[in-house]
Amino acid sequence: MAYKAFVASTLEDLREHRKFVIHALRISGIFVDPFEDWSAAGDEPTQFSPDRLNGCDLCILLVGYRRGYVPYGDILSITQVEYETAKLGGIDTLVFLLRDGVNLPAKYNDLEKDHDLLHWRAELAATKAVGYFDTYPASINIVPELTRWLMAKQQNADRARTRHERVIVLSWLNQLPDKFDTLFKELFESADDKGHFSKQGKAMSDKNQNDLFNSYYKLRRELPIKHATLNADIIEQRQFDEVFAAFQREAIRCFDAYRAMLVAANVPEPNSTAAPVTREFVYNNLEVNIHLGIFRTAVEELIKLFPADEVNDALST
Repeated sequence: MAYKAFVASTLEDLREHRKFVIHALRISGIFVDPFEDWSAAGDEPTQFSPDRLNGCDLCILLVGYRRGYVPYGDILSITQVEYETAKLGGIDTLVFLLRDGVNLPAKYNDLEKDHDLLHWRAELAATKAVGYFDTYPASINIVPELTRWLMAKQQNADRARTRHERVIVLSWLNQLPDKFDTLFKELFESADDKGHFSKQGKAMSDKNQNDLFNSYYKLRRELPIKHATLNADIIEQRQFDEVFAAFQREAIRCFDAYRAMLVAANVPEPNSTAAPVTREFVYNNLEVNIHLGIFRTAVEELIKLFPADEVNDALST
């Protein structure tokens, strides 16, 4: 995935530092479109443009001994507004501060005359700073911080993808008991009064059975894999194994009963005095209704073994 970054800082005093950071971002595969590239004059901006932060994943803040331009009537500089907007927008931030005690030309040092700058630097140092730098641009230890950030983003993306996959499987699982109920209901409804199938009814019955078996088989394969991603403890894993075994057992019993009902004949053989074996007889004799109930309970218990927020998402789909 291509990420986009924004570098917030004053320009005149940190021009070379910005170049160093922008280069590091670009060689890391991160897109950056600094105002140096699109500003005709290449000067510090005198007004804030939210478009600069649109679509950004990361904001790098460099703070020297100046806050930069403060628009008339405002209390925050353009650089401060950029940083605050990034935070409010949920954009990740990496903050680097110029070390205390660095000797700079007077025009680049507002520490004595800007008390708001002192307060801001102190606040950042206490809560946000990840590194410090001096007059040499390469003193900004940006590469390790970018590496850690990229790794964290990848881990978050992996976790989000894994969570999404679990939600999908839970949604399939939640629908399975109703599909079993429908399968048996359609079996009763698709035969004529004598219990015979038309060719169309037989084909539909076969298709419904195959579709349901494929769904079940997919869940039987995927459920243990997705549950393993939760890193459950021994007790939770034992619970899953026990309920999953019941889930499989009852599903197979329902499939076996369905096949038995398919071959049940409502009409006795010629010259036979035996009563016909009806689908209703097979259904009741094999206690299909009980097995469907146990299967539904097993599904409900399996679902409970996953995180509540994922269950809520799955049940709402």
